[in-house]
Amino acid sequence: MNRSVFLLLFYVTALVILPPQLNGQPIWVSTGENVVPALMKEHENGYFLLARNTRLLPNGAISESMADITNRIVYADKEMNVRHMKIISMIGDWNIMLSEAFLSDSETLLLTGIAYHESLDEYSIGMVWTDTALNVLRDTVFVMKNYKLMPHGWMVQNQQGNLVTYGTWTETDISAQAYSDQYFFMVLDYEGNLLEFSVQFLTGFPFYLVPVGDDKYHMWATNNTILQLNSDFTHDTSYLTGLPADITIPRMKPFLENRYFLYGDFFVDAGNGFYDTDLAVFVLDSVANVMNSFIYGFADTSDRGAQVSFYHPDTLFLGGARNVQPFPEDSTDFNHLFVHKTSVSGEIVATAFYGASGMLSMGGVLATSDGGCIMAGQCYDFLTHPDSEVRDAVFVKVNPDGTITSLGDKMTSLNDNYFVVYPNPVRDRIFIKSHSNMKTRALLYSPTGVLISGHEFVSSVGFEVSGLPSGIYLLQLLTPDGAAKTYKVMVDH
Repeated sequence: MNRSVFLLLFYVTALVILPPQLNGQPIWVSTGENVVPALMKEHENGYFLLARNTRLLPNGAISESMADITNRIVYADKEMNVRHMKIISMIGDWNIMLSEAFLSDSETLLLTGIAYHESLDEYSIGMVWTDTALNVLRDTVFVMKNYKLMPHGWMVQNQQGNLVTYGTWTETDISAQAYSDQYFFMVLDYEGNLLEFSVQFLTGFPFYLVPVGDDKYHMWATNNTILQLNSDFTHDTSYLTGLPADITIPRMKPFLENRYFLYGDFFVDAGNGFYDTDLAVFVLDSVANVMNSFIYGFADTSDRGAQVSFYHPDTLFLGGARNVQPFPEDSTDFNHLFVHKTSVSGEIVATAFYGASGMLSMGGVLATSDGGCIMAGQCYDFLTHPDSEVRDAVFVKVNPDGTITSLGDKMTSLNDNYFVVYPNPVRDRIFIKSHSNMKTRALLYSPTGVLISGHEFVSSVGFEVSGLPSGIYLLQLLTPDGAAKTYKVMVDH
């Protein structure tokens, strides 16, 4: 595998100047280059947020060299006020691209990722320990004699409480650029001690690793199968998933002790060269049976970048980016991050939308202990940076009821004084009044996210709901600058 292909696999997870923070506003990471949100981790007193900055070349393209990657870690309190920020780009002579975070204890953050030595053209596993103020305590890079490693970057905690990472490898006298079915697995403790190193032959280019049951692991393979591995990482069984062929880029995440999520984007041909893309989530058991599944999105939109997270196993947060298709040339209202708060069966409890100037893509969702979540996204402001790869990263806190605490100066805040929605509950006709002079779109959605009706107005509007079954609906109000406000509306006949 050549270096450019290798790096391409990881730019989906790749980063800064932090603007002054106001109480509770989203945290923007902006450098004038390419910034990607990479990970989020909750601490008892706040959140660790990591974004990666990649230098742009003189022609405006994104550099393919890991030497041009910088990791920026932010520690924010529970109100999303920035308390500490640290830049990490090197471990000795090795460049580091961080992708996972663990709390080894309440005072120590462990960051892990891919290390690259430019002069040796070699990859390895890097680990960095910091305190909660982001002071680096120590770091290390693993160098394996007689092997050239091509780590995949992801690391998980296994059933025994140790850390496991993996990748492909070749012997040192064979070109490391060649594709290999030889996989290495490393088991480490939280101190960075190597407990086990194993090499296995696995087909189907498997990636992601999820511990299931007693001493078993599952990996998703590109031939739409699940590989089951034993505790020593030898191949045990292959399971056909039976997932639709139009599910793309599946990702895996542990759920309960013997269950996990498999999720991705579901493409449906909508004609005229457009695809109605929805987000798909499946819950699989320890033998890869689908225990539950649901596909969600919005009508007339392309919904991509599926993410799933939970803090309590009875509540899920399912997120993505909502893009109106085809692109409305006369409007800036076409793109939002969104997250559904649902029951474990997929019933929507609350929905939050976040828009900004330009195109947003989903970078991750973190369910938080307060019953809410954090959405991370990447913003391409093509009005400011046309024909450029300049991107920003943004982290947005969503409250348990689906509202966003405060939107700051990057986004016009829509508070309850801007709009009056009445009556609620409503029997026959609902009315909306606006105290702003902006044209507003009112979109009424079913509890499952299906668009029922849309209306544009400036000062007020009223429309019939008498034909709808009784129940709770979602009313989203959108303004031309991309701001969004969502209300729950009870229809009660």
